[in-house]
Amino acid sequence: MSDLSFGVRPIELADALYNAVELAGDHGGKPGCPHVLIAYQGDAEGILGVVTVYGVSRLIGGRTTILLDTQAPEDHAAVCIDRDKAQELQSALRGYGRAKSTRVGVRISDDGFDVVDFDEDGNPVVVTVNLVVSKDDEEIAALADSDPEGKFSGHFDLVDDSVSLGPLAGPAAFLFEAVKRVTALKGLEAKVMDLGATGKDHVVAIAAGPHFRGILGEIDRDIYAGDGLRDGHLLN
Repeated sequence: MSDLSFGVRPIELADALYNAVELAGDHGGKPGCPHVLIAYQGDAEGILGVVTVYGVSRLIGGRTTILLDTQAPEDHAAVCIDRDKAQELQSALRGYGRAKSTRVGVRISDDGFDVVDFDEDGNPVVVTVNLVVSKDDEEIAALADSDPEGKFSGHFDLVDDSVSLGPLAGPAAFLFEAVKRVTALKGLEAKVMDLGATGKDHVVAIAAGPHFRGILGEIDRDIYAGDGLRDGHLLN
């Protein structure tokens, strides 16, 4: 199983995590996905490394990619972390500034590895984690996989399987809340978004700049008018 490390600008990882948390938020009393996914692999040409961070809710899902300036890994690795932990991590990473030369180290292990932590009484304990983020000798986060059995992997697969843009057959309608989540995303280098058909009923693809791809749940106006928020949801 994979155990991979890479360096990434903290602001870029912070923005990608922020976007995943924004996308995965609850809506209308219904929960979004409680996890976000961080994946590391080579780019399409196998030249450079790529970090991809996913978030999915009942309204919208998407992935933000970070193209690294280092050689592509020979393998790939991925880890889920709790959505609330992702929010805490993105906030902590912003404290390291926006300098282009600044990097934090990230280690992702499918099997996990042991680190030393401290219990409530300050006693050292050994815990197994799947993700460590650090700056020099300072540990920023050490987290276990929050979905080790992959119960939510289908949510992230839905994003990957649905982001190709095709021509829309006609007008499409969406909830304001879903569109607002797109406009709240950070670091996209985009002022417009393109919409397209996915081949899946009531699922529309989004492209915003070179680094974000996602999906929106389309509204059927007749169903929406008669049954509230049931329509337009990506997740059950």
